[in-house]
Parts: sequence; C-alpha cells; structure tokens
Amino acid sequence: MRRGVVIACVLACGCRGGAASDSGTASDSSATASPPGAYQTAEGFCAGNPKLSGGNLVGTWTIVGVCGISTSAEGNCAGTTVKLSLDAHGTVTFNADMTGSMDITLDMKKTSTVPMTCMSAQDCASLQTSLTFDGGAGSAVSATCEPSGADPTSCACEEDYSPHRFQGSGTYRFELPSYLRTSGSWDLQGGFLVQGNTLRLDGMSFFATEFDVIGQR
Repeated sequence: MRRGVVIACVLACGCRGGAASDSGTASDSSATASPPGAYQTAEGFCAGNPKLSGGNLVGTWTIVGVCGISTSAEGNCAGTTVKLSLDAHGTVTFNADMTGSMDITLDMKKTSTVPMTCMSAQDCASLQTSLTFDGGAGSAVSATCEPSGADPTSCACEEDYSPHRFQGSGTYRFELPSYLRTSGSWDLQGGFLVQGNTLRLDGMSFFATEFDVIGQR
C-alpha cells in the first residue's frame, strides 16, 4: 500500500496505534494468534507490528475489518484533512493448488476539509460537481461541499460511495514469500500476513483509496 497523508478511519474492529510498514522477512507467523483489532490504527493504516511477513494463506477467510488511506491529489495536499468511514464483509479463499477466489463488498464514506488553494475547482460548488460521479453498475459517488464554518477559505465535503464489490477467481503466485499476485478474473497484488487464524491482506483499491482487509478462518 502506498503511503500518503495519514487519515482518520472508523473501523469495523478495535483500534490500536502503530506505524505502518509493508516490509519484512518471510516467516510462518501462525504460531501466535492476534485479534483483528491488533492490526488496525485510528489513523487508518493497518499496524506494522508485526510486519507483513507472509504465512500459510490456505483456507477461506471471512472478512471482519478494513483500514485504508486516501491517495487523491486533494487528500494529499498540505492542510487537507480526510476521514474515512469503512466497513467490509465477504470472503477470500486461497487453495493449496494455487487457485482462489474473492467476493468482498466494501462500504465507504469520506469526510474532508480542503483548502481552496488545494483545489483545481474554483469554489465549493465546483468541487462538489467534480467529486460527484455516476458510472452506473454500482459505481456512484454522491457529494456535497460547502464553505467550512471553521474556515471560509476551505470547503467541507462529504462523499458517499455506492458499495464496491471486489469479486473474481483464478490463480495466484508468490512474487516474494510475503507478496502475492493473482491472475484470472480477480485483480489482487500486495503483501500479506497470517498470524494464527487472522489474515491481513494488502492490495485493494478504488476511487483513489487503498485498503488492507482483515480476515479470519
């Protein structure tokens, strides 16, 4: 997951602080179990302790949590604040024969305060228009933006996204012991950590936001 401005995030499970990191040596971390909340932080990143160090992926994982970070240009401009409200549910399966599938639905809302100096739009109404999107087939964003009551030189925006479904199947391979890539009708690549019966999986994104999901088997 690329790193940008730290954001606040409402999570499906408990929160714990910690810096994020996607590096680490390969190891089977299945000997020690951790609750899903141990991988999540109030800043939106999944915690980097323990690091994404691989483990035994085989099994069907039920998604119980999610964390994320905005990668949009406005979201990474100095002075911008972004808060995400996230929820995810579904399953991802990795079989021993290197085949697998996923069916995960993500719900997201975004609240932001954007200085007008960061905007390509001329005013809050124009920013609202640029953020609103209806691509059909469940790809819609409903946005409202107005001058911030705390700072009239900034726009306060709320974005409500239609549920997004990550779905597909095919094969997977390890590019590193802790990094996988899929092929077929599912599109996934990123680091992962298995600790006990808990999985942290990197590599999902949509609408300039990147996610880690937390699963249990």
